[in-house]
Amino acid sequence: WESAVVYREILRRYPHSPESEAALYGSIVIFDQLKQTERAQGLCQSYLAQYPKGKYADSVGFLRGALAYDAQDFDKAISYFEDSLKNQPGNPRREQTEIIIGDIKLQQQKFDEAIACYNRYEHDYPKGSQLEKAEYRTALALLFGGKADDAEKAINAYLQKYPKGAYVADG
Repeated sequence: WESAVVYREILRRYPHSPESEAALYGSIVIFDQLKQTERAQGLCQSYLAQYPKGKYADSVGFLRGALAYDAQDFDKAISYFEDSLKNQPGNPRREQTEIIIGDIKLQQQKFDEAIACYNRYEHDYPKGSQLEKAEYRTALALLFGGKADDAEKAINAYLQKYPKGAYVADG
């Protein structure tokens, strides 16, 4: 709480100082750690409005989606993550963000949309660190979406490609 008070005072007393951007970002981090999701969300929105290309914009764009995801507000999370993908093309968490959007769609039982997200990930990151997950979750989305024959093919392809993969037992 002490840090939150200090950051608030910096922002209140010196709103246009060079330190104000870092103080606003610090406030976001503090309120996230304190599990004050709504307050952190509001601060994320303020940060992105004031500093759309700021030093911490990539982190704040991702964090805004992650906060909504953690609160299980999946529609907002998707909206925020998609906004991050659109407005922050150089975001270092872009790869992770694409997978998360697919995972949310899968949780929402929007299977065709989840498959489209995973396919986009595979296209954008053909050697990505989450490729195995994307391929397996595509098979799951096919299965849960009632496309048993396609799911069986996808699972068999996964098992051949990743014989010691993380999801072999499930497959």
